[in-house]
Amino acid sequence: MLNLMCGDCLDMMKNIEDNSIDSIVTDAPYGLSFMGKAWDKNVPSTLVWEECYRVLKPGGYLLCFAGTRTQHRMACNIEDAGFEIKDMIAWIYGSGFPKSMDISKQIDKKNGVKPTDTGETKRTNSRKARQGDELVGAQSIESLKHVPITKPTSEEAKQWEGWGTALKPALEPITVARKPHKGTIANNVLLHGVGGLNIDACRVPAGTDYHDLNVTQGGDLRSGGIMGRTDQDRNTTFKPKDGRFPANLVHDGSDEVLAVFPAKAGACAKVKGSEQSKVHSNTYSQRDRVEGVFLR
Repeated sequence: MLNLMCGDCLDMMKNIEDNSIDSIVTDAPYGLSFMGKAWDKNVPSTLVWEECYRVLKPGGYLLCFAGTRTQHRMACNIEDAGFEIKDMIAWIYGSGFPKSMDISKQIDKKNGVKPTDTGETKRTNSRKARQGDELVGAQSIESLKHVPITKPTSEEAKQWEGWGTALKPALEPITVARKPHKGTIANNVLLHGVGGLNIDACRVPAGTDYHDLNVTQGGDLRSGGIMGRTDQDRNTTFKPKDGRFPANLVHDGSDEVLAVFPAKAGACAKVKGSEQSKVHSNTYSQRDRVEGVFLR
């Protein structure tokens, strides 16, 4: 049964019994002062995480999204409340929009000089994420507003052409923490029903192209084995239906992200008709995408 409680989380959690919650998954304020809002001025204080600690069962997991600039503050407060930091999951997405300042334009502006219009234009939309050939909740790409392309005018500004102040956001870290428990994990899961990760339920199906493999467990997939297998019998033939061991990396399934993981090392992937640069590393193909989640 779904039970929604609306209100300040500190007030609401006071109505929850000690050691009664199996797990907590939260997208807490990132402390970035989003749109100048007071609720996002800081990351949640240690007091919030202490309440989370109290209501969680021993061995219960806490997963908390954070921003790349303030994740360290978030993790520190969670740890200071008594949690054990077990890992960090990187959520990779393709819809992030760069919020970089063009330094050359700022220099021209500072000197009271207008940038030079090149006579060319470009389509732009900073508010909507592209999906296929359309914009989510917006008009088609062809009908996007065209803006003029400019270049620096002053010699001083030209020296800084192409320089900016920020990278394109493409990931959000998720802190994985666990409430400490007494005794062994085996005893804890039997007593409280929490403390472990359902690995098999999160495995990535191998797919039909693996069915003819006859490899041993324990090796890296790139060298003929299956990454992440930990069975004691290292010579047992791997069964493709078991799937591959989940990792601390997930993605949104977008074409932009899949382009970073082509089928073969050094392969070029086409995204919306444009050629992406070669990726000179051992990567994974679209067959590893399961409902938008990338787990190797």
